[in-house]
Parts: sequence; structure tokens; C-alpha cells
Amino acid sequence: YRGYDTKLERDVAIKVVESVGENADQLTQTSHQELIERFKTEAKAIAKLNHPNIVNIYDFGVENDKNYMVMEFLKGRDLSQLLKFNSPLGIELVVKCIVQVCAALDYAHQTGIIHRDIKPANIILLDNGLTKLMDFGIARIQESQSQLTQAGTILGSVLYISPEQLISAQKVDKRADIYSLGVTMYELLTGTFPYDGDNVASIISKIMQSQPEPPSIFNPKITE
Repeated sequence: YRGYDTKLERDVAIKVVESVGENADQLTQTSHQELIERFKTEAKAIAKLNHPNIVNIYDFGVENDKNYMVMEFLKGRDLSQLLKFNSPLGIELVVKCIVQVCAALDYAHQTGIIHRDIKPANIILLDNGLTKLMDFGIARIQESQSQLTQAGTILGSVLYISPEQLISAQKVDKRADIYSLGVTMYELLTGTFPYDGDNVASIISKIMQSQPEPPSIFNPKITE
């Protein structure tokens, strides 16, 4: 939701996890509880970070059984939205955005946080030209012993996921983010994916076994 902070007189974004009814089945209850835990993980992850290219969190709590997070209100569009209107994006614009995301990730990694879901939809280009990284919902704080990520569970979006994350979602480090950022940049510059297919199995097979085409094949404006 879009909200207004009356104390500091500023617009804010309010992220809410709706509660489930008491009559929901066990599977729904379990899934919802895991969602709540991821929500809390995101709040803790962002709260640890203070960087101009990472969305700020102002508050977190529970009201009437609803978990909420209050964040800065970002005026702009995420890069996946921009791709819908103008694909591929201009090289200069992409480089400018990616450099800022690199700065955000470098800072997060030094703080011990791996994002694990880097993709255009989680990168916002503000109206003032600043780029912000958001949605740390499946971030892993390295010193944490959280068991949220079970072996064999694939998190993130499969088109951007690194090979080692497909094998074991628990045993990933900052290189998984760097890989996903590379896929993101490839998509932004070419309008296509380095690995694509008709189904998830086909995509995973290509990620594990094949080499992508050079991006300049799809966009000759890209220099070597």
C-alpha cells in the first residue's frame, strides 16, 4: 500500500502479509508461516543495510495479526516494466543501472547478506536517475542458522538462477548474485535470456550444460 507518515510528513510504502483463516488446512498454515518467516528475514536483512542503492526500511511490526513493513516510497519503475515498453534497453542506461546494483551488492555481501533473487523486477530506476535494489525476501544472512531453505528447494526465479543454486539452495555465496546480475544484464541488453526453453526442465538443462550465445548476436550495438 501507499501510505503517509504523519510524524515525518513523507509518503511510504507499506508491505503487508495477510493472515489466513483459522479453518485453513495444515498445508496452507505451514506455507503461510514460511511466508511470514521470509517476510521477517527481509525486514532484518534490509534493516542491516544502509546504502543509497538499497531500499530503506523504516518500521516493522504486527497489527491485527497482519505482519507489515514500512519502507521508503520509490517513485519510478522497475526494469522489467521498462523492458515491456522498450526492449532492449539502451546500453548507456543499462550500464549506469548495473554499476549501481553492483555497488549495492558489494555492500550487502560485505555485510554478510546474499540477495538470491536478482532480476529486473527487483531493480527500480527512480525518476531522478538513481537505481535501487529491493525485495530481499529470500535473502540469506550468512551467520544465521535459519532452516528456511530446505535442501532441494529452488528459490528465486529459475531463468536467473545460478547452477550451484539449482543443485543446493543452501550452499550459495555471493557468486550466485553476480551470476543472476549477469543474466539480468544480458536480458536488459538483448531483450532475451541467455538460457530459455519451453518448460522448467528444459531451462534447467541448458543452465547446467550449455553456453549462451554472445549478446552481440541479438544486439549488434553491444561492443566486444
